[in-house]
Amino acid sequence: MSNNNDSKISLVENSSNIQLENEFSKTQLDILYAAEIIMGQKGIENTSHRDIINLAGQKNTSAILYHFGSIEGVVNALFELRMKVQNQERSELLEIILNQEDYSNMDLMDAYIDPMYNKVFYDSDWSNWIYFLQNLIISTNGKKYYADKYRKAAAEIENLFAKKNHIENDKMYSARVSYNAFFFISAIASRKRQIEESENEFEQNSKKFNSLINMPIDKKNYISSDAEFLKFLKTTSIFILTNKESKF
Repeated sequence: MSNNNDSKISLVENSSNIQLENEFSKTQLDILYAAEIIMGQKGIENTSHRDIINLAGQKNTSAILYHFGSIEGVVNALFELRMKVQNQERSELLEIILNQEDYSNMDLMDAYIDPMYNKVFYDSDWSNWIYFLQNLIISTNGKKYYADKYRKAAAEIENLFAKKNHIENDKMYSARVSYNAFFFISAIASRKRQIEESENEFEQNSKKFNSLINMPIDKKNYISSDAEFLKFLKTTSIFILTNKESKF
């Protein structure tokens, strides 16, 4: 990162109590969050410097080169920014699990999925992260980023799954892990889109309905149950990793 006179702010302002060592300037964060939105919409390989700079409100067209060196530098920085928080939260949940006398596959899956799910759906500062992540894992360089940098608390949980279920931690298991990552990230992204589309539909129909009779309509009719979706997500992930059905 370059040295500049921008005031420093925390990596994920107002969205986490975790104290992070690294800091980015406000200009750098504007660029990163703009990139997260654009890359989530267009895909990483279809995103240009100008796309990001325009959305970030930067007048200097060379701002990305100055602050990050390249588009790849932006992707790296954004991934580090988000995953430090995710890995820390997974580590805290994993520590609680390991201090128990015994734990289930579902306990491990809670630690594996909940930190991401809760950020995506209940923290507005993370609303675009899942779309960026989905595009990252399907991009040409996505496997490199994912393999190199998603191997901390998540890798510990994956190893515990293998050990608990007497599965050899070999190339076959690594393939299951990769497939499962693609599955649950894609499923969460699809769920996020479904909710956003349902909310838009609700707002439109609500206005039309209330223009006829002054009676509210139930928003729940437009969005399926969180609990049911999480049950599907976690039980399917357990089956992919262990080849065993699981009770929720």
